[in-house]
Amino acid sequence: MTGELKANRSVCNIEIQDADNYGLSRIDDKTYRSHASRVSLRRHGRGYVKNFPDRKYGGQLRALQEAKRYCDHIVCQNPAITR
Repeated sequence: MTGELKANRSVCNIEIQDADNYGLSRIDDKTYRSHASRVSLRRHGRGYVKNFPDRKYGGQLRALQEAKRYCDHIVCQNPAITR
């Protein structure tokens, strides 16, 4: 590694590499005044996309926490296929 720390997180006994941001992204669109955390995953050929708006969840941190919780739930229910 080049001085960069890689975070691992265990979800339902599944190790996730780069776990801090796995499946998560941030939406900050000033034109449409849209600010949210987004979960976007593909499992077994099915896509899972859900937005967690800051306003609905009471701020950016709370929206991110809920997004991570949802992401962990999807990963736990649909583990990656091993080759």
